[in-house]
Amino acid sequence: MGCVRLLFALLFAVGVIPSSATFAQSYPDKPITLIVPYTPGGPMDVFARLVAEMAGDQLGQRILVDNRGGAGGVIGTRSAMRASPDGYTLVWGTSGTLGIAPALYKNIQFDPGALVPVALVARLPHVLVVRPGVPVQSIAELVQYGKDNPGKLSFGASLSTPPHLLGALFVRQAGLDAVFVPNKGAATALLDLLADRTQFGFDSMTVNYPLIQQGKVRPLAMADETRWPLLPDLPTMAESGFPDLALSAYCGVLAPEHTPPEIVDRLNKAINAGLATDHAKAEMLQVYAFAQPGSPGEFATYMRRMNMAWRGLAEHSGLSEQ
Repeated sequence: MGCVRLLFALLFAVGVIPSSATFAQSYPDKPITLIVPYTPGGPMDVFARLVAEMAGDQLGQRILVDNRGGAGGVIGTRSAMRASPDGYTLVWGTSGTLGIAPALYKNIQFDPGALVPVALVARLPHVLVVRPGVPVQSIAELVQYGKDNPGKLSFGASLSTPPHLLGALFVRQAGLDAVFVPNKGAATALLDLLADRTQFGFDSMTVNYPLIQQGKVRPLAMADETRWPLLPDLPTMAESGFPDLALSAYCGVLAPEHTPPEIVDRLNKAINAGLATDHAKAEMLQVYAFAQPGSPGEFATYMRRMNMAWRGLAEHSGLSEQ
């Protein structure tokens, strides 16, 4: 990789390849690939496809979603880091891949700090829900039920994701004997919950709010700093005695290291313009997320702060490799 970059630099110096500014003027002149490091059907896939559609409209070029799930998002993220820094390969980044996974695993084989932040897309509050058949109405009752029935509670999530970390930390702090069921993605974790193979779990409002409305799951508390406007009577985890469980997840678009800043700025403007359209606002309301438009620099600052917070939670969860 070092030799390739050296050759690229030499060719640029002698004028064999155009400058990044010249290249950016014609960008994009072919479809762009957005690697989503999760399986299809989950909330991250939903958001990514929305962004691909609206940013593609702004750019006048298609953005193709390439799902590469596995290892909690590590596999797809790692593959994006090896892509050419020409703006034609992007990656969907989350607090799971960029904050949690590096804290949990020593041999992750990539440095999230090497990716170039392009645009923050959304903040995603999570909620703890149970199956209606679980005879509890509050967090306190869930904790008591778990202690009265050791080994009978389980929760599912994709590895190294906010639902995994929130669930593990809750189980640890509550002193529960509960089983973790690993899943390849949010969609399969949801199927397990609906089929009563698991009894409780954390996930975003994107996943859970429609099911709450349909009575298929019962919400117990929001894992966020504030109550959710659509469920004003639902307490937060902090109000329920778990102040550490008050972090929202985030998602955004990043590019391989050394992607020209002119291209990053072009992509940022396209994504932000897409988020500002009436169509995008309506879609964001449908998936129950808070849009977070801003500059690449603001995304970088936000990402550093949130990743530090998620890493702190990972250490307290007891899941980190020693």
